[in-house]
Amino acid sequence: MSPKVSIIMPVYNKALYLQRTFDALVRQEFKDWELIVIDDGSTDEGQKIIEKYVATDNRIRNKRQKNQGASQARNEGLKLACGEWIWFVDADDLPSHDFLNKAFSVKNDDDAIDLIIGFYSKMFPDGKIKQVHLEEQGKVSSKEIPNLFMKYQYETGYWGYLWNKLIRRSIIIENHLQFQKGLTLAEDLKFMLSVYRNCQLIYILPELAMIYMIDTQNSSSEKKIDYPAQLLIHLEIYRWIVEEQGCDEYVAFLRKQITYYVAFSIFYGFEEKNGFLNLAQKYAGSSEIYPLLDPRGLDSVMKPIGYCVKWKRWGVLKLYLYGRDLLRRLYRHSRKKR
Repeated sequence: MSPKVSIIMPVYNKALYLQRTFDALVRQEFKDWELIVIDDGSTDEGQKIIEKYVATDNRIRNKRQKNQGASQARNEGLKLACGEWIWFVDADDLPSHDFLNKAFSVKNDDDAIDLIIGFYSKMFPDGKIKQVHLEEQGKVSSKEIPNLFMKYQYETGYWGYLWNKLIRRSIIIENHLQFQKGLTLAEDLKFMLSVYRNCQLIYILPELAMIYMIDTQNSSSEKKIDYPAQLLIHLEIYRWIVEEQGCDEYVAFLRKQITYYVAFSIFYGFEEKNGFLNLAQKYAGSSEIYPLLDPRGLDSVMKPIGYCVKWKRWGVLKLYLYGRDLLRRLYRHSRKKR
């Protein structure tokens, strides 16, 4: 008989945190679950810890693979999962011991719910904890999700996280949803956008799902940002919020976000000597990106880049970036001589 919940945990060099996370899952008051651990080519002592728990609890399974990244590890976990619900848990965070029990004790029309969302807390390096939650509770229809997304996502990141959400597996299977391989930042958000676009009803549960440890090894703050990839994600947000759901009140804000990512992509393309001019011309030639460019709200550094792309002034763009770089180098040189 299939379990109610398949918990999928990608692991890469998280030996320091594994026992704590495993213990929190094993202590769940709700018992009808399986845990699928995907060891993504770890080189630390984590495999020994995993094997210890596999040997003592038949609900826990482990698969090892060569290092391919968290997205591919989660995709492998989805292939093995057979539960009615999916819960993605990171190996270095702390799941609430009663989240599953609370989620499935709520009296609602369970068959109609596609997604159950709980609150989460951030634990800072100094031990302080900040709870992040929504004012809204209970059932939320698909028409209401875009407004709640825009209300909270850009302030808290709430809707982009995986680990405070239970996803009905049929939503993933029927719509052939997968994590994008090679995406190293906001892969959770990209995946969840596809989930939201296919949900009919969600349930916001006023209960803690996860304590997010933000001082862990290999934190997202250390990841190199792939700005062109982030631009594509924000184009998806625009399509969903504005074009599909007709929420025109967010057009100006989302156009600003898209223009920022265009400017960031070009700026860091220049910094990394990675074909910035070709990238700028590509964006200017895009029938989807170019009409959305609006540099007016950008900061003083990014605004000139945005206008250069909007006006297709490639000579001015080169002059601005090379001139700014020269001024910075001269300034640093003068500081050293003091």
